[in-house]
Amino acid sequence: MPFPTFSRRIFILIIPAIILILSVILKLTAGPLWQYCDPCYQYLFNALHMVKGMSPTYIDHPGTPLHLLIFFIIKILNIGHSSAQTLNNVLITPEFYLSVVNIILILFSFLISVCLGAYIYHKTQDLTAVFLTQLPGLSFPILQSYGYPDPFPPIVANVNPELLLIGITSLFNLTFLRLFFSKTQKTETRSTVLIGFICGLGLATKINFFPLLLPVLICLSWQRWPIFILTCSLSFILWTLPILYKYPVMGQWLLGILNHTGAYGMGSQGIIDWHEFFAHLFKDIFNNCWLYVLSIGGIFIYSSIQMIKNRSNRTIRFQWAAALGVLLQITIVAKHFSLHYLVPGIGLCGSVFFLFYIDKMMGNKRLKIMITLFIVLFILENIRESIVCSNKYFMLTNDIHSFQERIYSKYPACTIIASHSKTMSLYLSQNYALFFGNRYSSHRENQEILETHPHSYYFNPDLVDSDTDSYGIWNSNNRVFADDLLSSSACTIFIAGHDFTQSPFLLRQIETSTYANAYLLLGSTEKEANELFSKAEDFLNKGNYPTAFALALKSRELNYQPRNKVELLMTIIYHKIKK
Repeated sequence: MPFPTFSRRIFILIIPAIILILSVILKLTAGPLWQYCDPCYQYLFNALHMVKGMSPTYIDHPGTPLHLLIFFIIKILNIGHSSAQTLNNVLITPEFYLSVVNIILILFSFLISVCLGAYIYHKTQDLTAVFLTQLPGLSFPILQSYGYPDPFPPIVANVNPELLLIGITSLFNLTFLRLFFSKTQKTETRSTVLIGFICGLGLATKINFFPLLLPVLICLSWQRWPIFILTCSLSFILWTLPILYKYPVMGQWLLGILNHTGAYGMGSQGIIDWHEFFAHLFKDIFNNCWLYVLSIGGIFIYSSIQMIKNRSNRTIRFQWAAALGVLLQITIVAKHFSLHYLVPGIGLCGSVFFLFYIDKMMGNKRLKIMITLFIVLFILENIRESIVCSNKYFMLTNDIHSFQERIYSKYPACTIIASHSKTMSLYLSQNYALFFGNRYSSHRENQEILETHPHSYYFNPDLVDSDTDSYGIWNSNNRVFADDLLSSSACTIFIAGHDFTQSPFLLRQIETSTYANAYLLLGSTEKEANELFSKAEDFLNKGNYPTAFALALKSRELNYQPRNKVELLMTIIYHKIKK
C-alpha cells in the first residue's frame, strides 16, 4: 500500500534532520570555539573591521560572504548601540556571537537540503532519488575543519567558509538539477542566471568552489555561456565589494598557489610535487573518502563510454559533467591538501548519484531495494562515527574546562599567560583566541582588546623577526618581559601544551591534564638577554666588533630568543673581525 502524499513528503526531512541533530550535538560537545580559534576568530575580527567602517584584511579565500554574514548578525544583535559599544560587546562575549553564526549556518544548510529534497520529490515522486541527492551531506558532521591532526573539530562545530559552502553547494545542486529538468528556452535561461549567481557566491566564499563551474559550462549550450559568465562575474563582484580594491593582492596570492608546489603558495617553484600529490591522493583522500572516489570514478568511466556512443543523451552528459567536476576537485585538493577543501566536491556527489540513479536504476525494483539498504547502512555508520567523534570532543572539552577551573580557583591572584600546543594546534584560553584573531587581522583592534581585557596576556612561541608578531609575552600589541611580571605580580603562570619548554624562563610544573600543563614562573633571563643583544647591535654599528661579539655571546648564554637572530649577528661580527 503506497504512503499518503503527506507521509511521503515527511521522509524528505529524514536526512537533513539527522544532519541537523548530529551537527548540534557535535557543536555542543566540541566546546568553546576559542579552543580551535583558527579561522573562526579571524573571521570575527574581520567582521569587526567592517563594524568600524574598514574593509576586511583576511581575504585569501576571499571569504567575504562569511565576513558579511557575521557583520550583519553583530549589527542586528546590537541595534541601537554605537560602533564602539558594539565592539566592546563582541570582545567581551565573542563566543556568544560565534555560536549564533554557527547555528544560523547549520540551519541554512538544513533548509536548503530540505528544499533540494522537496524539488527532487516534486520532479520524480521517488524517495530513493531524494535520499541519494541528500546523502553526501551526512559526511559533513565528521569532516575535520582543518588540515591539522586531532583534536581539531569537524566543520559543523566551527565557523568557517566550509560550513557556509555546505548550504551553497546544496543550492548549486538545486539549480544544476533545475537546469537539467529545464524543457524550454525560457526556463533554461532562468536556470542559467540562477546557477551563475550561486557560482559567484560560492567563489566569493572560497575560491576552491571553481571546479563546480566546469559541469555548468559543459552542460550549457555555448549560446548561454555569456549569460552564465556575466552573471557569475557580477555575483562574485557583488559579494566581494568590501575588498574590491584588494583584487591585486588576492590575485598575487592565487598566483603563488598556482606556481608553487607547497600549500598557501609556499614550497619550491613549480605546479605539483608529485610525491606529495600521490601521498595526499592515496593516503589521505582515498583513505577518508574511498566510497566517493570509487563510486564517482566508476560513474565517470561508465558515462564516458556512454558519451562516446551517444553524445546527445542529456542525462549522460549531465552525469558525466558532474562526475568530472568532482574528480577535478579531488585532483586540486591532492595538490593543496586539507580534507575540508573537499566540501564542494562531496556535495556535488549528490547530483552525480541522482543522475546515475534515474538513468540506470529508477525502474529496477531489485536494485532499488539494494540502494535503499545501502542508504540505511550509510546513515547508521555516519551516526555511529558522529557519536564516537562527539564523545572524543566531550572528553577533551571536559578535561580543558576542569583544568582551567582548577588553575583559576587555586591561583586567583596570579597572572595567567596562555600559549598554545604547537603539536596539536589546540588553544588554551579565550584571551589567546582574541589575540590570535587580532594578530592575523592586521592588529586593528589592539586598543579595544587592551580596554576590554587589560590584564590579559598571551605567549607567542613563534620565532619570527617582526615588531608585531615576534616571540615573547604580549598584552594586546605591547611586548611584556617576564622579569617585569615577576616584580609586578604575586605570581605568574604559563598555561601551555606538553611541548612547552622555553629556555629563557625558569619554570616549575604545578598542574597537568591530558592536553595541557601549568608552569609557575620562578625566574627569567629574558630581559637581560634582550638588552645585551640590543647593545651588541649598537656596538656592531659603531665598529667595535670585539665588544659586540662578547655581548652577543653573553646574550646567547642567557638563552636569548629568537636564537636565530643572535646566531646571525655573531656570524656577521665574526666576519667583520676576520677582515
